[in-house]
Order: sequence, then C-alpha cells, then structure tokens
Amino acid sequence: MKNNLAIAQLDPRTVILWSLVYAFFLAAQKSFLPLLASLFIVLFYIVLTPFSCKEILKKLKPVNFFLLFFWLIIPFSLQGKALFSLGKYAYTLAGVKFCLLITLKANLLMLIFICLLLSLSPSQLASGLQSLKISEKLVYLFLLAYRYLFLLKEEKDKLLRSLKIRGFKPKTNLFTYKTYAYLLGLILLKAYERGDRVHKALVLRGFQGKFPSLYSPKFTQKDLYFSLFSGLNFLLLLYLQLT
Repeated sequence: MKNNLAIAQLDPRTVILWSLVYAFFLAAQKSFLPLLASLFIVLFYIVLTPFSCKEILKKLKPVNFFLLFFWLIIPFSLQGKALFSLGKYAYTLAGVKFCLLITLKANLLMLIFICLLLSLSPSQLASGLQSLKISEKLVYLFLLAYRYLFLLKEEKDKLLRSLKIRGFKPKTNLFTYKTYAYLLGLILLKAYERGDRVHKALVLRGFQGKFPSLYSPKFTQKDLYFSLFSGLNFLLLLYLQLT
C-alpha cells in the first residue's frame, strides 16, 4: 500500500458523482480518441490511490480474462478485411477494432472504479450513498453484503482445504461434479445460518433499520480542487468527442 490516501480524504459524494460521470461518458464512447485521452486522466487518479500498480493489475486480471473470449469469437463473426483465415472463417480487422474498443472501455471503467470508489472505505462509501439520497435499505444491504462475502469466502477456503486434505483431485467426471455441487450446497447452507445469526444479533441489539453514523461528509477545499480538475478534464474529453 502507498501512504498517499488523497482520494480517501475527499468527500465521498464528490468521488461517487465523478465516478458515475466518467462511467457514463466512457460507456457511451464509440471512438478511440476520447478513450485514449482518458488514459492520461486515469494515470493521475492512480497516483492518488492507496493501491500499488501491482495491486491494480491484479484487480484487472479477471476482466481481461473474460475479454479474451471476445477476442477469440467476435473478429470471426464480423465482416471486413481479413487478417487471416481458419478454413472458411476470417479473422477480420473490423472485429479487432471492435474488440479493442470494448477492451479499452472495460479497462478504463474498471480503473475509474478501482482508483476512485475502492479508495474509499465501506463506511465512507455507504455514508456518501446515503447523503445522495440512495435508498437506506440498499445502502445497508451493500454494507452487510460487503462484510459477509469475505466470511463466505473464508468458509469456501476451509471446505476446499478439507477436500484437499482428504486427497480430492478434481477431474472431468461425475464424482467431481457431485463434489462441487455438495460444496456449493454447504456454502449456501452456511450463508443461511450466518444470515440467521446476524439477524438475531441485530434484533438483540435493538436494530430498527438504521445504522447510526458518526461520520458526516463535508465538501472541503480539496474537493473543490478535485472537482475543478475532473471537470476541466471532462470538458476536454467532450471537446475531443465533438471535434
């Protein structure tokens, strides 16, 4: 982790709103120039995050692994200039350009969310969402899900370790499929039991549908500078899109 926590020091409402602005803008792009310009803006945000480059690249791996299937399928399904052929199927330049556009969009969107939203703590993010008049039930659902998904992961890891100790080796056979089905069933059962215990604990503590918070987000001078920088960059991107 870096010591620079500049994003975490901002008003979470500012961070959330600018994340959404950039997300909608990037998702609507159909040309490369604004996307390439966005890379330089994202590089600035990376400097302000508490994550190292290694951690950011690790978070991008699942997205790019999924995008690999696009590169394997889409260029064969679009018509255009053939780069090479496999039998009667041509790998086209139009397909490559389309895949490159999708890849740029997906990575930029992920980088925006990693650099901005993931730099906030769950309590900051929840407080910001609440201040933006997002449904309290959705905010509390987010907080509880964030907290207990990690516990479910721990349960899954324990079960996988117990399978490994018993000499289980996954193969492409019916026994392996049944084992994974039992594993999924146990995880769901433990999730239900955990949820029931959490519900009883909340009722016991007098929970009435609200989590009182001592944190109150405030718009400061840092937020003003951040908004000015983000706003100027956004206007530049709009200009590049229109020209």
